[in-house]
Amino acid sequence: HKSNFMERYWSPYQVILFGSENPLNISRVANFCYVLVVTSQENHLKIFSKSTDENVPFIPDEIKGSPMNGVIIPWNCFTLDMGLSYLTIKDIDEENKDNIWYALKYIRYRVKLAIVISSDDEITQEKAENRALKAAETIRKYLGFMPICVVAQSDIRMNVERGKKGKNLYEDSSVLIYYGNDVNASALVAYSEDEETLKNRFKIWKDNSFCLDDHQVIAFHFTMVNGSEPKNSEEIFSDVFPDIPISTLRLLGGPSTVGVNYPFGFDAGPVYVIIGWRKFGCGLSEEEIDVNYFYCDLSSSESSSETDYNLSDYDS
Repeated sequence: HKSNFMERYWSPYQVILFGSENPLNISRVANFCYVLVVTSQENHLKIFSKSTDENVPFIPDEIKGSPMNGVIIPWNCFTLDMGLSYLTIKDIDEENKDNIWYALKYIRYRVKLAIVISSDDEITQEKAENRALKAAETIRKYLGFMPICVVAQSDIRMNVERGKKGKNLYEDSSVLIYYGNDVNASALVAYSEDEETLKNRFKIWKDNSFCLDDHQVIAFHFTMVNGSEPKNSEEIFSDVFPDIPISTLRLLGGPSTVGVNYPFGFDAGPVYVIIGWRKFGCGLSEEEIDVNYFYCDLSSSESSSETDYNLSDYDS
């Protein structure tokens, strides 16, 4: 990986940003870069997605709301058993064999986390909460037992033309799927407004989470204004998890919903997610590494009866 890093000068590969105040200027990328920007306003949710390259610098529109924060993932930082794929809710509804959703169903036991972000359907005007919860149930049915985060905000603007994708590539949904044997994830719904109670919940969560020392870890926080958590909840999180950077998407308007679809049902409330990628050479014995490679081979042979599904061919 060292030579690849040097050749690409740590160029961004995937960028996930929340908010659009003080936006980043993403330029001089060595190859294509997928950018997702989600910005909440009082009357609607803006979901922007674009693939950019060295010839097309990317500067998001500055929008009043939450300050921009997020995650930048560089090229060549994933092994073959770490993946992040992007879909829309419409992709999940389709049975197109060229769609990544179709390919993901063949490795469903390696999917570790899904995040469903939704506004109202551009065409049918189905409300954000309903379509996001239905999408989560579909993901649960086909992809297994991982936590599925739901973030939904309806569009309450008046006299706005709908039914057409805007020229700036705004979407009405985004679905992020994290998968791979070297990926781990955990989600917690923080529905306590008492600081000490929340801190204790974070400590228990930390004690029962995957081995954080063996993983490169990030965190997401999905919440709403006047949500059922202390105003300093992120500070409390950082006190308990001092080495984990956290990025927040705060929904500023309504009707809005945040929560987690667990195998036993939907739990509504502010959500914290930690996602870890296993560090190179950490946490696995030689025997376990052999088993993992054998496991990957099995996943390939399972799908070979119809076609050879390589998720890297589908990733944005």
